[in-house]
Amino acid sequence: MTGKLNNKGFSLIEVLVSMMIFLVIFIIVMDLTVLFTQHPEKIIRRKKLEGEMSYTMEFMAQKIRTNKINYALYSSPVGLSNITLYLIDSDGNQTRLSKSSTQTNIYYYPSSGGSQAINSTDIVIDSISFRIYPLSNPYCDNFSTGSYVACSFNEQPRVIINMVAHHALDKSIKQVLQTAVVSRIYER
Repeated sequence: MTGKLNNKGFSLIEVLVSMMIFLVIFIIVMDLTVLFTQHPEKIIRRKKLEGEMSYTMEFMAQKIRTNKINYALYSSPVGLSNITLYLIDSDGNQTRLSKSSTQTNIYYYPSSGGSQAINSTDIVIDSISFRIYPLSNPYCDNFSTGSYVACSFNEQPRVIINMVAHHALDKSIKQVLQTAVVSRIYER
């Protein structure tokens, strides 16, 4: 009996090492669980933002394609960035696409009056700019008098739209979108 030891169990060091390993694995699993439960919500918000911005951009592009740019209403050089785009519909009535500095939406103002928000309240438009080319009126007519003026150039009107937006519930989900739209109304 003097030379035999009873080794039926774990030493204190073995128990502490196994608890540390279990604790590290437990923390990693919990972090991954939290990450994977929050990540799909962020993906859904990003997809919603992308969809809303695409719809807004396509709505504006459709209005630009089917209407004339009203060059007469711009006091500064037309090619500079503008937050309002003035258009003339097929009946000769003025419409516009606009966002003021206090608004979070882009609005379409039809000739019949009133306004229509283009984007939903799920997204916030941080900035928008319309860059119009050519810099001078390619339609070669005078909107106020209706008289025809001869053109010395042959260029189709186009607008470059830059839009920056974020999701209303999460400012970290931000998107920048840019497109160039050519007007389908072309007069010589």
